[in-house]
Amino acid sequence: MHLYQIASIDNDQYSYTKEFSDAKNTSIDLNNLKTSEDLAVAAQTLKGYAANVKGNDLKADGESLTFSSLSKGLYLLLVDDYTSGNTTYTYLPYLIAIPQTTQVELSKYSTTEIHKYSLVKHWVNSTNTPDSILVDLYNGSTLEKTITLSNSNNYSYSWTTDTTKNYSIKEHEVAGYSASVASSESDGIMYFVLTNTKNTTTTTENNGNTPNYNTPNNNTTKTTTGKKTTTTSNNGKDNTPTYKTKTTTPTKATTSTTGDHGSGTTNTYANKRVKTGDETHIAIYVILMATAGVLLILVGRFMRND
Repeated sequence: MHLYQIASIDNDQYSYTKEFSDAKNTSIDLNNLKTSEDLAVAAQTLKGYAANVKGNDLKADGESLTFSSLSKGLYLLLVDDYTSGNTTYTYLPYLIAIPQTTQVELSKYSTTEIHKYSLVKHWVNSTNTPDSILVDLYNGSTLEKTITLSNSNNYSYSWTTDTTKNYSIKEHEVAGYSASVASSESDGIMYFVLTNTKNTTTTTENNGNTPNYNTPNNNTTKTTTGKKTTTTSNNGKDNTPTYKTKTTTPTKATTSTTGDHGSGTTNTYANKRVKTGDETHIAIYVILMATAGVLLILVGRFMRND
């Protein structure tokens, strides 16, 4: 697992860290992530920027995994592909806000052996689009190639591989445009949709409040499904943030979250495969609290995607 601090928080506003300062060129507004699709696109986009950044890397080779001494801010969690027998499990990237006590489900979105890939560029509110743009293609932290998208190839590119790879996309800055990346898998093909939106001047009113991702406070999440269940705990300490995982073997798929929903309501969240467009859904729950030093609790699972 790899954990990266994407942004720090000050006066209830996120600001990119020095390592991710070039992500300001994206269309991702860290202070206005309101939906699960917003979070999914933000995580997939920032994954490309993490490819050449040193993160907090730990290997889960037992029942526990701990990330310690985490300062408050916004983090990106990446999980390496996991292979069992002839099956490879590919996991979604996640955005996690600290400080908090919460649990987040880690779910792979594909067990399909992928050998075909497609990159497509979409322009939004475009005028005078450039003749060509450059896109870096990373396999994990390794730059595999730089792709040129242009009018001559309809701003698209397709390729094949001998093995499944953990790709991410990072576009070179395009003057006057902001970029975002979404991904989906269909019929054995992994699609990357790179969207460039014409920059406009906008004013956002935050009213001095920390972004609210509509996640209940005082959460308890229980997840069972697939290969493994990963649970994290801070052991009730408030002075040194830690990220700890515990692995068990579940049998049936179910994810439920209970807490201060109002009037004792219990919410149930169902996991879906990542898809391009409005269908994207990720079981991510992110909470912000104003007090520093509160710890992250994360629940993850390694499961089969039927």
